[in-house]
Amino acid sequence: MTTTDETALAAGTPKAAFAPAPRGAADDLVARTVAVEAPPSPAPASDDTLARAVAHLKSLQDEAGWWKGDLETNTTMDSEDLMLRHWLGIWNPEQAERTARFIRSKQYADGSWPIYHAGPGDLNATVESYVALRMVGDSPQDPHMRAAAAWARARGGVPATRIFTRIWLALFGWWRWEDLPVLPPELIFVPAKMPLSIYKFASWGRQTIVAIMVLMAHRPAGTPPFPIAELFPPPATKKKAAAQRKAQKKAGHAGGPTAWRDSSIDDMFTEPAPGTDTLRQPAALAIGPARPAPAKGRRGKGQPAAPDVMGRAKDGGGPGLPLPARLVSRVGFRTRRALRQAALDHVNWNLLFGGIDRFLHVYHRHPIRPVRSLALGLAERWIVVRQEADGCFGGIQPPTVYSIMALRVLGYPMDHPVMTAALRSLDEYSVTLPDGARMQEACQSPVWDTCLATIALADAGVPRDDPSLVRAADWMLAEEVRERRGDWSVPIPDVPTGGWSFEFDNDTYPDVDDSAEVMLALMRVAHPRPEKVVAATYRGLQWVFGMQCADGGWGAFDVDNAGELVYKIPFADFGMLTDPPSADVTAHVVELLGELGLGDDPRTKRGVEWLLHSQEADGSWYGRWGVNHLYGTGGVVPALRAAGLPASHPAIQRAADWLVAKQNPDGGWGESCYSYDEMSTAGVGVSTASQTAWALLALIAAGRVGDGVTGEAAARGVAWLAETQTAEGTWDEDYFTGTGFAGYFYINYHLYRLVWPVMALGRYQAALAGKGH
Repeated sequence: MTTTDETALAAGTPKAAFAPAPRGAADDLVARTVAVEAPPSPAPASDDTLARAVAHLKSLQDEAGWWKGDLETNTTMDSEDLMLRHWLGIWNPEQAERTARFIRSKQYADGSWPIYHAGPGDLNATVESYVALRMVGDSPQDPHMRAAAAWARARGGVPATRIFTRIWLALFGWWRWEDLPVLPPELIFVPAKMPLSIYKFASWGRQTIVAIMVLMAHRPAGTPPFPIAELFPPPATKKKAAAQRKAQKKAGHAGGPTAWRDSSIDDMFTEPAPGTDTLRQPAALAIGPARPAPAKGRRGKGQPAAPDVMGRAKDGGGPGLPLPARLVSRVGFRTRRALRQAALDHVNWNLLFGGIDRFLHVYHRHPIRPVRSLALGLAERWIVVRQEADGCFGGIQPPTVYSIMALRVLGYPMDHPVMTAALRSLDEYSVTLPDGARMQEACQSPVWDTCLATIALADAGVPRDDPSLVRAADWMLAEEVRERRGDWSVPIPDVPTGGWSFEFDNDTYPDVDDSAEVMLALMRVAHPRPEKVVAATYRGLQWVFGMQCADGGWGAFDVDNAGELVYKIPFADFGMLTDPPSADVTAHVVELLGELGLGDDPRTKRGVEWLLHSQEADGSWYGRWGVNHLYGTGGVVPALRAAGLPASHPAIQRAADWLVAKQNPDGGWGESCYSYDEMSTAGVGVSTASQTAWALLALIAAGRVGDGVTGEAAARGVAWLAETQTAEGTWDEDYFTGTGFAGYFYINYHLYRLVWPVMALGRYQAALAGKGH
């Protein structure tokens, strides 16, 4: 039923009382502008390349209205899936062999495994892939296994791997828990506003860390199913080992990537009897009493709302988070950040946290039992109440996998509804490839893929009332997060619930990027119930406004989640631990606000200022969630134009000049994931369809289209897309152009190779038509 407020909004009559947290006259502007009809779509292009691409994209839509391309990452996802199933005792030989087939297919000739296509070998991926293949039955004497072990040993072997890898090995008895930095479950007691609270970590880290705290408290370890001594370098001499330990002690380092003792290798392994080098099950885990099943089922869409994940009532009251509003200092945001960083730089954090870690190891042996028990109970509830309707935790693999193991050591039987639902969600993340191999997705991207596909088709000239667009809009409207209050609400409890998440089910963690793009997509659809679109957009805008950071930018999942202290703990060796504002997310919000006519809104202007301030010296923008400067620049330039900056603005023209300079001789654009490690390679790489499209989107927005030198780069880019298109209307793209965590985790979104070129070609045709071509 449409409320009175929604009806008034649809009619263009704002009601100040509708906004839960009024911000003055700007909110009236929001309410008036949300209902403004989007500009008409460009005329359908006659270009054969675009027509084939549009037809192919439409053919991929599910009957329910959504699109979802495969999401390819690296073999740690597949290896950890095998290790999890072995550890849980739910080994399926046929399924395991299909997963192993995929892992083997990604190995390099030198024995290593990369974390992105054509990237260098990665030690963590190599060790985990090796162990997983041993579990399947590959012999350490097989040539591909000997090569992998030799490659790993030459780079430090197991002792040099990341903490996550060594946690996996500790679960099987191949590494000692005592040689890992401690994350005690008592960390759950730290108030949200205090340093090192779990809420100071980014959403993805927070979900994983809570589960790992439980595992570290129990330290489950069985008898190693087989030895992996071949993955360790030769033991150091006693003299060298003593010197190493002395250096580590002096640095205050405990349990870091090189913290190991020369005597540990012989202690860790039990060699099998001759001829019995086969997979053995680990010793039975110490499983406590089973937990009762929840009294009520988890909430699915359309069901009554559960209490929010903080245990509060729906009105935000109740026990638990007496968090005041953010204090606003008279000192500028950047000044305060610089002062904090200066203070951080003058502390010997290795010494401080090394000492704390040694104390925590002692405390683990002699904990205060009632306190430890209470902490584990709170951690258990924290995990369980965040399980989504499809059974996953956070919509991604790491927290789901670690939560399953944490609940297992807490006593949950394998047939408990929470466990069966979680495992079922992992099964849903698997993809069967044409050769029968099984690839494990890290997550799934239907909301993201659907909003991008909708924008692309509309920009390519598909009528706004086309059934495919209306179905997509209906599906996106149904995916709106309406009731569940997730972790994002901890620092901003007065901001109303809203927005969209990335996955099929992840109501606890909606994100700003998806929300902005969904609203941009909805604007392009002539929906038969426009009041539904208007109301959803208004709610989404209120949520996005509430998520703006103090410096004017937007992060993805949290507001003002940019602290540096979490990076100083010994556990922090696995990439991005915080969620600061990024150019690409901020750009998508600014583009939305600009297209809604809110270019003069103070919040938009602060976003524009943030973007201009974050431009690199070479004219590009860094890409947080896509590779890399091509993605950032391809998002920011259209956003600045939508917000009202002229194409002649110096920042826009500098960006266009940078793109022209980076164009490949074949006419396309490309950039390797390596650019995150080496800035000098920004904008350098083999041409790809998605990255060429990003460059075109920026050049089109900068006015670099048409005849002559001005439009030459864009014309060559369009020609490259036409020349490389496949017969079915898409493009081949082996290179990874999506970013999870720079330097650690990259993504090949299989729909990117199609959806972005459709968007760029559609806008290119419209730009040419606007110039009289």
